[in-house]
Amino acid sequence: MLFWRRGVSQKSLFWQDLEGFCASKVQAFLLTAVLNKVLTTGYIRNQGYDASNQVTHVEQMGGESIGCPGNAGAAGTFFDATLLSLRVGNDNVTTQTETPLLDFPTSPLWSNVFVENNAKVLVPLLWTRVQVRGQFSILRGGSISFGLSDYPISEFELVAEELLMSDSIIKVYGAFRMAVKMLLMWNSKIQIDGEENTIVTTSVLEVRNLIVLRECSVISSNANLWVYGQGLLRLTGHGDAIQGQRLFLSLFYNITVGPGSLLQAPLDVETGRTLVTKSHCESQTCPVDLITPPDDCHVNNTLSFSLQICRVEDLTVNGLVKGSILHIHRARTVIVDTGGVISASELGDPASS
Repeated sequence: MLFWRRGVSQKSLFWQDLEGFCASKVQAFLLTAVLNKVLTTGYIRNQGYDASNQVTHVEQMGGESIGCPGNAGAAGTFFDATLLSLRVGNDNVTTQTETPLLDFPTSPLWSNVFVENNAKVLVPLLWTRVQVRGQFSILRGGSISFGLSDYPISEFELVAEELLMSDSIIKVYGAFRMAVKMLLMWNSKIQIDGEENTIVTTSVLEVRNLIVLRECSVISSNANLWVYGQGLLRLTGHGDAIQGQRLFLSLFYNITVGPGSLLQAPLDVETGRTLVTKSHCESQTCPVDLITPPDDCHVNNTLSFSLQICRVEDLTVNGLVKGSILHIHRARTVIVDTGGVISASELGDPASS
């Protein structure tokens, strides 16, 4: 049952969903209200006013479910047309239902996008480009999925000044291309699922100034993954990891692998290990690129290397760097400190290792 009522101010319009939705795969219908230059969808939970009776804040969520408290419906959205800022939030209410977003404008560009407080967002398109002038933030249990899990051949592009993640997840079914100045992750995950499909292109993460992973943050791909920038890449401590079937790191002035952190390619999954190394294990001759390495790193499937670190000024290893065949090329200094390990064992062909 749906109803609406007018609040204290004649400028505001309230909608409330009393029942919510219980089915985890059904998208909740979102209701719309217009507050001056603010567009909201979902259930407006609370509203504040200043002395001149102007709206000061709105807290939104998707709904509440009496019969299914663990699935409270899709999250509410809040768009500020003055600031060109989109906020998707669920007021920390647990839900299994995703809020669909189908289009992102290119003119004018939005300033910021926030997905927060247990909100779940789905972008079910084969190709999507999201570009904002400021921050793209996924915070406090928020998650966003791009593509469809049954057809992991999509391609998602994200362009922003900063990508900030805290206790959150990005899932990409296909390939992920990103261009930001700063990537900060706290207890968060970027999961790229190409289902080891050869038609899926390499995921490319360009982070020009700074990448910091903390508190068990992980970037993982079961396909090729290339991460490059001009600044600092730091895996701070235990549980922080960057993993791929083939992994390429290049152009950073410093890469620091902290105690308990991990750089790895290929993955531990046996089928993935076989895909990367099988052709070389069956060959009776040594691959040419091992005898005469190329002048620069190449992101393709023809080379023997599973993990390449190229054109990096300083590489400091206090954690673990492991793969089947490693290539560290044109690095000025490589420091393996106490507790640090660089290993090229146990990730080759299981039949021959």
